[in-house]
Amino acid sequence: MTDFRRLAAATGLVAPVLAVGSFTLATTLSPTFTWSGAALSDMGRPSEPTYWLFNGGLVAAGVVGLPFTYALSSAARNAVHRAGVAAFAVAVACMGLVGVFHLPRAGHAAVAIGHYLFATVTLVVWGAGDVLAGDRRLGVGTVGLGVGHVAMWVGWGVTLAPAFFAAAEAAGAAIFAGWILGTARRVLATRPTPAR
Repeated sequence: MTDFRRLAAATGLVAPVLAVGSFTLATTLSPTFTWSGAALSDMGRPSEPTYWLFNGGLVAAGVVGLPFTYALSSAARNAVHRAGVAAFAVAVACMGLVGVFHLPRAGHAAVAIGHYLFATVTLVVWGAGDVLAGDRRLGVGTVGLGVGHVAMWVGWGVTLAPAFFAAAEAAGAAIFAGWILGTARRVLATRPTPAR
């Protein structure tokens, strides 16, 4: 593995920790945040003492996470995997932009929805690529994460909405972060495979 590919793969270990760590720390420091009555992005409002922590953490995670697309590209084994790489790049860019287009800025909803939407697309498409490449168990599991992410949001929408929106957001972030961490570890442990 080249040094640059290894470094790019390592960003997949750092970016999710930055993102989840910053918003989790913000929830403990915010004097106004509640899991049942707020959105995570409420901690990024200019009036909040967690403004820099929340938004800065997301921007940093987006910047750090984008090089992981190179490592994913080098691990892609087919065209479906490469489509998953493109979806991943959009998801991570949108995550970083949530910190730029913080509440109450116009465009916030678009980038926040874009992050969760393309995170789901990444899971389903990359998982399908795994299945096509012969890694059926891993692929089905990854597709299952994507389907589970959608099911979680639907379940929240029909049972708890609009309460506990932050909890649903955090669960979605944890699903995507967990996949990134696991995938980064696999990329670091394997040699690049020629694309087909």
